[in-house]
Amino acid sequence: QMVFNACAMTVDGSACIAGCGDGSIRLFDAASGAERFSVHAHDQGVTSVAVSEDGRFIASAGQDNAVRVAQANDGKETNTFEGHEGTVRAVAFTSDSHSVLSASDDGTVRLWPLDGSSLPELLGSSEDGVSAVAVSADGQYVVRGGWNSLVTVWSLPRRAELRRMEGHEGPVHSVAVSP
Repeated sequence: QMVFNACAMTVDGSACIAGCGDGSIRLFDAASGAERFSVHAHDQGVTSVAVSEDGRFIASAGQDNAVRVAQANDGKETNTFEGHEGTVRAVAFTSDSHSVLSASDDGTVRLWPLDGSSLPELLGSSEDGVSAVAVSADGQYVVRGGWNSLVTVWSLPRRAELRRMEGHEGPVHSVAVSP
C-alpha cells in the first residue's frame, strides 16, 4: 500500500504531484487520476513537494537530507542539492522559478540556485528544526516556521529577517502566504 506524504498541484491544475513514503515522486492526471510517471527520487521518504511558478520543475524534500529538482513533464532529475544535516521538511520555489528554498531539521533554510551559479545561501539558522517555508507571489518575502513555535518573515532581496511572531504553543509545521 502506497503512503503519500505530500502533494502539490501544477499551476494550471492539470496534474497532482505526490511525494511518497518509499522515496518516489508520482505525477497523476487531475481529471482522470491516471498516473503519468513515477520516479525514485530519494533514498528515504519524501516529506514535501513543490511546483515552480513557470510549471517546468518539481522540487522534493526527503528524509535523506537532500533536495531534488526534476522536470515536471517527465520527472527527469535536473538538480540534486545536498548539505543539510537533518531531514529536509519543506521546499518552495522562488516566484521567478530560478531557485528553490529548503527547510530542515538542522535548523536552517537554504536558497539553492537552479543554474548552479553559486553556492547555496543560508537564510538564518536556529537551534530547533525548521519544518515549513513559503515564498510570497512577488518574491519579496520568505515565511518560515518550525519546532521553536516561531514564525519568521524574511526579506528575500535583502536576505534579512524582518519580523518574528511569537504566540504559538507548539511547533509550526505549515505556513502559507496569501497572494
